[in-house]
Amino acid sequence: MMYEDSYLVKSCIIAENRRDKPYIDEVADACPFCPGHESDIDEIRLQVKEHAKPFQVKIVNNKYPVCDTQKGLYGVHDVVIDTPDHLAHPKDFTEMHWEVVLISMQKRWHQIAKDPKISFIQIFKNYGKNAGASIKHSHWQIIALAQTPYSIRSQHLQYHAFKDKEGNCYFCTKLKTIEKEYIIFETKNWLAIAPEVSQFAHETWLISKSHKKHYGELGEEALKECGGLLKRVLMGYDKVRPSGSFNICFIGGGIRDSLEHHFYIKIIPRLGEWAGFELATNCYINTVHPKTHAQVMKNILRQ
Repeated sequence: MMYEDSYLVKSCIIAENRRDKPYIDEVADACPFCPGHESDIDEIRLQVKEHAKPFQVKIVNNKYPVCDTQKGLYGVHDVVIDTPDHLAHPKDFTEMHWEVVLISMQKRWHQIAKDPKISFIQIFKNYGKNAGASIKHSHWQIIALAQTPYSIRSQHLQYHAFKDKEGNCYFCTKLKTIEKEYIIFETKNWLAIAPEVSQFAHETWLISKSHKKHYGELGEEALKECGGLLKRVLMGYDKVRPSGSFNICFIGGGIRDSLEHHFYIKIIPRLGEWAGFELATNCYINTVHPKTHAQVMKNILRQ
């Protein structure tokens, strides 16, 4: 079930079955995502095969879901296995493989969005123990819900409140006014920036230059460029903190007409833990100035 507290602007999902999920690090022979362990998977929802390998991308049901279409909190919970190699790091994926991963997840996004009960889809990646990953094998998760979390609804209300006189959204305006010291990299369709108000040290955002409401609206060219950018940023992070943990979160609006937003991607290296001040105030102490992060990343990417 999902519980809300409007005073605290918070939601929580109670999923006691998640206590039973396995914790697998380097040992590949116990990994349910590795080839040869297909019996551990109940349903393959989308798969892209390659002649030389068992698969390129495989999207399956999560055996320990936070939601379900049959009982409890209504929704879909998938795992996206983005490589057959247990120890492969996403920074080492080719740009072509990144493109296949992103296109496959978008196809699954559209499949899920056909369900009229689903109002919100969240795509995210946890890589490494400090980022919440219980299995070493690289993967993503897709959680689609009929009930949009309260904090997300509140964020969308703030988004509408910040529209300028011409009706331009916060991000469309920000793209035109951001100081160049915060810009890390730029392509035809994306701007990679260090956000001025960063919650985490070395946090990076990839913002779609054109106004797209959610992941489902991105075109093939934008997805291809996005894969190249994600690879570059992760290679840069590996220079800053080799083998570090990180999260990637896709941020967008709701599927239906409500919950308008501007799509962007948060990439968050997990270099430290939140402490009492952050937990008490939701104000984050960042030990790396965003301008410093932008300059560090620009120097690395030039190399």
